[in-house]
Amino acid sequence: MINVSSFDIFDTCLTRTFAHPADLFLEVGEVAGKKGWIAQTPHIFFARRVEAEKAARRLTPSGEVSLEEIYRVLGADLDLNAETLLQIQNLELLHEEEALQPIDETLHRITQARQQGRQILFLSDMYLPGEFLERVLRKHGFFADGDFLYVSGEVGRHKGDGGLFQHARALLKDNVSEWIHYGDNMRADVVSPRRLGLTGEHFESGLLNRYELSLCPQDPFLKKVALRLLKITRLERWKGTASFLQSKPREKWKSRVAAAMRLARLSKPPGLTPREKVIWDTGASVAGPIVYGYVKWVLDQASRQGLPRVHFVARDGQIMLKIAEIIQSVQPSSIECRYLYGSRHAWVPPSMGELDDSHHRWIFEPTPGLCLSRVFSRLEVAPENHRSLLETNGFAETAWEQPLTAPQLTQLAVLLREPSLSKDIVAAAAIKRESVLEYLRKEGLFEQKEIAMVDLGGNGSLKKALAAICELAPDPIKPKVLGFYYVLMRNPQLMGKNFYGYINSLHPSFLAAVRYYCTFFEFFTAADHGQTRGYRHGEVILASPDNPAVTDWGLPVLQAGMLAFSRAYAAHDDGTADPEEFLAATMGMMKLFFEKPTIGEVEAWGSFPFSDQRVEIDLLTILPSWKGREIFSALMTREGRNRLSWWMPGLAKREGMTSLMLYYRLHKIVRTYLKPRP
Repeated sequence: MINVSSFDIFDTCLTRTFAHPADLFLEVGEVAGKKGWIAQTPHIFFARRVEAEKAARRLTPSGEVSLEEIYRVLGADLDLNAETLLQIQNLELLHEEEALQPIDETLHRITQARQQGRQILFLSDMYLPGEFLERVLRKHGFFADGDFLYVSGEVGRHKGDGGLFQHARALLKDNVSEWIHYGDNMRADVVSPRRLGLTGEHFESGLLNRYELSLCPQDPFLKKVALRLLKITRLERWKGTASFLQSKPREKWKSRVAAAMRLARLSKPPGLTPREKVIWDTGASVAGPIVYGYVKWVLDQASRQGLPRVHFVARDGQIMLKIAEIIQSVQPSSIECRYLYGSRHAWVPPSMGELDDSHHRWIFEPTPGLCLSRVFSRLEVAPENHRSLLETNGFAETAWEQPLTAPQLTQLAVLLREPSLSKDIVAAAAIKRESVLEYLRKEGLFEQKEIAMVDLGGNGSLKKALAAICELAPDPIKPKVLGFYYVLMRNPQLMGKNFYGYINSLHPSFLAAVRYYCTFFEFFTAADHGQTRGYRHGEVILASPDNPAVTDWGLPVLQAGMLAFSRAYAAHDDGTADPEEFLAATMGMMKLFFEKPTIGEVEAWGSFPFSDQRVEIDLLTILPSWKGREIFSALMTREGRNRLSWWMPGLAKREGMTSLMLYYRLHKIVRTYLKPRP
């Protein structure tokens, strides 16, 4: 008696670089058309290939067919000669083999089964030749001598009704003690073997998840039923009756993106905790596509403008640079990508050639307990040197550590313009500017007439500061600074020249909704080092060389998932995806993640440590530890109602509060449609 472990093949052992199996026909049709083998467009070939398979199945009692039988029907439909037909059939096999990628989790399971002395079988409801499937399985390390492979298209029986299992058991001469089958189809791989007394285990990971299906949905069940009824009643023969229900191919790039998301999910290493698996999957299915689309757009814009170098600014730029390097490894360009250490804290003070209103936003950035000492610390000016002026205007030294009131903040803003104090501030800025310039020269910023910096988003203060520093520099070349942003919260046309917003330029209709997502965008682009605090002798001074809070939370896992997606998609990114459509697709995923999170996503992402202060004094989480009464109390305050840095849908999911979700939707409608911002 032997113990058997059998495995489904597609989306269990191997997965395609297309979301759905038939999507591959688009590429076959495209290549066949370029070679002059067919006159049809790729989309028409797709439809004919799908219909040929259905027609071929109707011609056999079992409904199981081979690839050769399908192409016999297709050849008659397209009026192809035997030679051309064989060429296209072989072309499909070629692209199938190129598209098939291994699923490591299943390979590990097969290896364990072999070590236990179990007989390995591969069972597939498939039209592809068994010889072809065995070769591909061997290529990826699944198939070994002594294994058996049974394919429905050759046997004439399938797993769904148990026939293929019975066929395999008969060939094993019923000499089976224990049989475990593993596959992704609930009916064929779980229910059917269990009816025969076998153990059926469901491999759900190979199925498209909700993010992938949002991009590449399957045909709705009711549509399939309607088509079946039309065939049974023969109403489909009436001209146009079923045309509106026929399968329409999706755009190839969408299929490639969804498949890359799935492949990245399936590539996560063993040993991750359930929470880390959620983080990885978010990186593969949400964060990765979002950041990839932005970085690809930046590189395209830089190429069009003839920019030789792009600087990704810390810390948001860390993961962006890694993704840019992946894209350029597959699609080389002359653009040099670099990482540039910078921050508002490091750049805004040195940019003060003179003190004006534009600097007040940073100087008086609201933080808990903002006091006079902290304001002067930001300016790197000692308040003791201006004790007389301060005390004369009501700022006694004993109160310098006390939180400033709103009237005091207004008074202090006026006081900073006093000549003696203003001169000291500008002098301190000049000293700090020399340190910044030494670092920027080392990074080659003064070698080009134009430089590009890449940041996540906001009001463009980083770009303004860098441009001012370059303008104040004594160097002969004063480079023009171009700022690329994922989103600019103000209209770029009102901000001056050389501001470029990804969302602003491609889909400004998303601006209102994206305000809710900004905190998550910051999470997705977090870095593994501390904030840039300044420079000394051309070297960077960091608040910390590492970032233990987010690293311990799971940042390395998040970035690994994002990079896995980027590698999987970049390998097949043929540039046909329209940037506007790509952005719309990723915003759809973001909306699904933000508004309809799973409880696992809520628990994992609700604990992400972040600071809503630019000087990062206190760390918060996006899900306050409030309960029902505390939540409603917060909503009663203006600050609570307007705070966008807490995750209302996540809190509603955690607490089971339908009323909070309703409030969020009303709040979003008001902010999106009734109170639009420039």
